[in-house]
Formats: sequence, structure tokens, C-alpha cells
Amino acid sequence: MFKEVTPIQYHGSTAQVFSYKRIKVECLTKETLQRFYTLLRLTRPVTILETPAFFLIQYEKKPIIVLKKDDGRLYTLPDQGFSEKEIEHQASFVIRILRKYDLVEELHSKKIKMVENFEIERGKKDEK
Repeated sequence: MFKEVTPIQYHGSTAQVFSYKRIKVECLTKETLQRFYTLLRLTRPVTILETPAFFLIQYEKKPIIVLKKDDGRLYTLPDQGFSEKEIEHQASFVIRILRKYDLVEELHSKKIKMVENFEIERGKKDEK
């Protein structure tokens, strides 16, 4: 079972929270995703797996991010051993990369200040 994840890029005492309608998965293949990451010349390897229902995207030693093909939304797998903050931050990389190629519909972001202990106020997220 997957859990939907909100992409959040953390910047010290602030965070950039992304909201979006969907990612244009009909324009993606494993090869195109791999190409986008290759163009970034990342220092860590990225593993991308494609199934008929979703893509699995994982940087080395980072949380797995799931991009579901039926709704174009980002999810995560439970019990990976990473904090919610680490998972959200990892999802923000996916959104920011795909944004460069105009593959995110109705993308909006909002910068917020972190509260004490660099935490953001969280609401409950539905599991899907």
C-alpha cells in the first residue's frame, strides 16, 4: 500500500511546499526519466524502475518515491526507515526536475517559516 507524499523542499528555517494537480505520466518512460536525471550530472546514482502501474525512483541511500501512472501523483512506501521530512524532501527533487520539462500540471509552491525545532505543522494525509 502506498502513502501519498507532499513534496517539500527544506531550506534551514524555511520550507517550500509544492502542490500540483498531476504529473504528465503519459509523456514519461523509464528512459526519459533516466535521461532527465543524467542531464543533471548527479553525484549519486539514481535507480528508476517502471511497471505498468507506476515508476519507482530512488537515489542511492534515499527514500523510494513512487509515481503512480493512474493519477500522476507521488507516493512513498511505508516502513523504509526514513523520516517523513526526508521522504517529503526527496519527493521535492522529483517535482523540481519534472517542472523543468513542463511535466507538472497546475504546480504551485508556498514558502513557509519553520516553527521551533525546524518542524512544520502537519495535517493528516489520506492513505491510498
